[in-house]
Amino acid sequence: MTSFPLPQTIDPGHWDVLPGEGAVSLATRRVWVPLDDTEYDASVRAHEMAHVRFSPARIRISAEHENSYLFAEDGRVGMLARALGVNTVPHVKTKITQRASPRLRARVIVALLGGDERADAQRLALMGSLDVHHRERVEEAIAVLSTNMADPASARTAAKIIDRLPGPDSAPERPLPYHATEWGRMHEEHPPLPLRVRIPSGRTQRADERGAALRFPHRYLLDRRMFGRIVRVAPAEGTLLIDASASMALTPGDISDITRSSPALVAVYSGLRAADGFMEEGYLRIVARDGHMTAPDQILSPGHGGGNVVDGAALRWLSEQRAPRVWYSDGHMTGRGDFPASASLIQDADQVRRSSAIQHCRTLDAVRAALGSKRTTGARPTTAAGWVQGRLELGV
Repeated sequence: MTSFPLPQTIDPGHWDVLPGEGAVSLATRRVWVPLDDTEYDASVRAHEMAHVRFSPARIRISAEHENSYLFAEDGRVGMLARALGVNTVPHVKTKITQRASPRLRARVIVALLGGDERADAQRLALMGSLDVHHRERVEEAIAVLSTNMADPASARTAAKIIDRLPGPDSAPERPLPYHATEWGRMHEEHPPLPLRVRIPSGRTQRADERGAALRFPHRYLLDRRMFGRIVRVAPAEGTLLIDASASMALTPGDISDITRSSPALVAVYSGLRAADGFMEEGYLRIVARDGHMTAPDQILSPGHGGGNVVDGAALRWLSEQRAPRVWYSDGHMTGRGDFPASASLIQDADQVRRSSAIQHCRTLDAVRAALGSKRTTGARPTTAAGWVQGRLELGV
C-alpha cells in the first residue's frame, strides 16, 4: 500500500502534494513526489518529508552557489533522517559519465549522504573516481555536513567548498543539474486560425413575481416568483493559458473542446524537443483569438516535447493579456532542461501570478467557473405583453 505523504502532520497548515519525481518548495508549501508503491518511491517520499522537517524555509544563498547548495542540503537532511533510523533517497536526476566534471561528481556524492546501502556504494564508487586533490575537497565538504548537520548553514558552507572544484561547464559531456535555476527560452507561435468559433452569449430563465409566462408554479407557496424572465448572460471574456505538458495528459482533442467554450484568447505552452533530450527551449502557441481557432491537429507545436520548461515565461505573457487571466495547470513547474524548478523560480512564478491576479485552476470545472461570466446584459419579460406590463408598473 502506498504511503501517501502528509506534510501537514510535520508543519500544520495547507500543503499541495503533487505527482513528480521528488522536490519540495517550503516557500509555497508544495511537495512533488512519486506515488507508486515501490521501495524507491517510498524512499523519495521519506526524503522530501525530511526536507519539510529539517530544511529552512528561507536561507541566503547566492545564485552562484544555489545548485551545489541544493545537493548539500539533500545530504544534510538525509543524515538527519538516518540518525532517526530512516533511510531516504533523494531523486538525483543527473547524468554521471566518465567525463563528468569533479564538481558534478562532488554534488552527487554529498547528496547521497544518509541514503541506504546502495546509495553508500554509489557514493564510494564516485569518491574512488576522483583524484587525490579533489577527493580531499569533497571530504572537507562531507566533514562540514557531518559535524554540523543540525545547522542549516552547514549546507551553504559545503556548497562553497564544492564550487571550488572544476566546474561542469569544463566537461566534454555537459552534466545535468539537479534543479533548474533558470527558465527555458520561450518562442511564441502563431498558427493559422481558419475555424470559426461561435461563443454564444447564452440565455437563462430568472424567476420573477410578475410576467406573462408561467414557468415556476411550484414556487407560489415559497416566494410567489412563478413567472419567467429571460436573462441574457454575457459571453466569457479574458485569456486562458493551458499547460500542455505530459503531466496534464491532455490530447489535442481535449484542448480543442476546451477552446470552443473559452474566451477570445487561448494559448498553450510546453517544452520543445531536443536531440540530446535536454529541453532548453519551449513554445507558447496561440490557438484561438477573437472567435477563430486553429485546427485540432495544429494545436500543439510540431516540436512539442511534453515538458514544461517555460512556465515562468508563459505566466509573464499571460500577465500582459486581458483579464480575467486563467492558468490551467497541475502546478508542476520545471525550468531549463525540464528539471524541477528551484525555490527561487517557483517564487518568481508565484509573484507574477499574484501581482497580475492570475487564477490558477487545476480542473476543467474550476476553469469554467473562473471564465463563466455571471454578469447580465439585461433582462426582458418572456412575452411582449409582459414587457408592456413591466413598463406600466415602472411608470415609464
